Amino acid sequence: MKTVTIDIRPLADTLGDFAQTWKSGKASAPRISFESPELLFKTLSGKRWELLNAMAGAGAMSIREAARRVERDVKAVHGDVTALLNAGLLSKKPEAAAQEAVQANMQSVTIWVDASWGFRNQGAANSLNRAHEAFATRGYRVLSVEPYIENGDLQGFFVTYQKL
Repeated sequence: MKTVTIDIRPLADTLGDFAQTWKSGKASAPRISFESPELLFKTLSGKRWELLNAMAGAGAMSIREAARRVERDVKAVHGDVTALLNAGLLSKKPEAAAQEAVQANMQSVTIWVDASWGFRNQGAANSLNRAHEAFATRGYRVLSVEPYIENGDLQGFFVTYQKL
């Protein structure tokens, strides 16, 4: 499990920390800052906080399993996962997710591969290939691929990788 500091602070302070980290080249502790309490609580609602708690430290988990754990429907959980991805509280970049899995010595990891854009132009296939390559080069194999379909449209895939 990874620890992230969530706080409320002015944008100027956040940008100042970013500039200092950039100049020093040294990584700082993970932090997600919001400019106001209203923005924090809009982004990290009670239901989303509950979802994060249900997912934290639980290992590989499908969206259906996450929805079951919080006793909510899959569509609502999908919406919250999207909001948490957009806020940076969850990561969907396969290269970053693969590197984090290696650093944390995770035996399995589940990522979201978005298929809602560019699907007709091989966007989803390319995203899946990038994810598979990122994990395969780090010693993981595909355990499962679970498509998520909403109103008849493919939205994406939950892909679980397992360490060899």
